[in-house]
Amino acid sequence: MLGWKYFCLIYLLLLYQLQYVLAELQTCSNINITNCPDANDNSIINDYTNTNCLKDNFIYRIKDDSCVSRLISGVHIFASNSTEIDLTIKNRIINTHVQDYNIYICSNNGCIRSTGYIKINELFVMETEKPDNWDIVFKEYYSVSMDSITPLSYVGPNNNKIPSFGTDLYAKKEFNSFFFVNENVKNTIIIDTDTKKKATPLVNSNLNNFDLNKYYIYECQNGSCIKITGHNVVNISAMERMDIADIS
Repeated sequence: MLGWKYFCLIYLLLLYQLQYVLAELQTCSNINITNCPDANDNSIINDYTNTNCLKDNFIYRIKDDSCVSRLISGVHIFASNSTEIDLTIKNRIINTHVQDYNIYICSNNGCIRSTGYIKINELFVMETEKPDNWDIVFKEYYSVSMDSITPLSYVGPNNNKIPSFGTDLYAKKEFNSFFFVNENVKNTIIIDTDTKKKATPLVNSNLNNFDLNKYYIYECQNGSCIKITGHNVVNISAMERMDIADIS
């Protein structure tokens, strides 16, 4: 007789691959978030200049140490400095920075971290090796500094000299690029689609298949999350997927 309760579950595809990412927003501290207004769908002013912090599963926009609004809808991309990213902005996004982005999906129930593809209108990809025909294609590249990204052109006193490769940081621009924001940890997670969060253990012995329809299993590795379909053995008292070889 099995010592574990288990059920065979069939799952549907979710729109988003729900899973943790490498980094997360900082916890709100020394910030008064009491009575902070909810952001509505049209609240776009200062979205990309405020910093953001996390408290009790909600994200709060902060400006001058005061709460601006609480996010209750939408998919939001944040940089490592806790500012929200405008993926349509020009002359700003570099591929080496994107790897530190993290995704949150927000609703009235709070915000959860996620993985998935983001579409970037203009992505500057850093070049590490000099192209063979540098003297011909150098104008297709951009000089990258901390403050700006500018197209390359002839240099020198008479503006007739080709810039030397390797003296500065150079990048090439790509349009409508897709980038996968991911993580390196391998694990399995069960999602409760009502709360959009990791499922909590169940103790009710009278559960039926209808009660379990809202749960989905994802196995994630290197940021890529794959939905596990078909028959799965789940220990509902711990909300963990079980290896059938371990059942005795």
